[in-house]
Amino acid sequence: MSNFIKADFSFEGNSSEVWVKYNREVIARFKCARAKSNAKDFVKFLVANYSVEEYLMKRESLAPLQILKEKGYQSLNMRKAIEAGNYLPA
Repeated sequence: MSNFIKADFSFEGNSSEVWVKYNREVIARFKCARAKSNAKDFVKFLVANYSVEEYLMKRESLAPLQILKEKGYQSLNMRKAIEAGNYLPA
């Protein structure tokens, strides 16, 4: 199994919508005001926890966020809400 290489990721789009690509293949899409920072956080977790083959195999049946949540991923917004005491983790 091959590991993701951070340098092979690209981020395309604008401040409200970002497409994450790995070697020109779409990996995920983010739509929100903080799309770019959320996308970078997503990629950091993806690189640390998944191989390319494992992720792409799961991508056939699950959404990107669901795949990462299987290994404990929490978005930046979720972590900030937990730290502020506005949300209790499940």
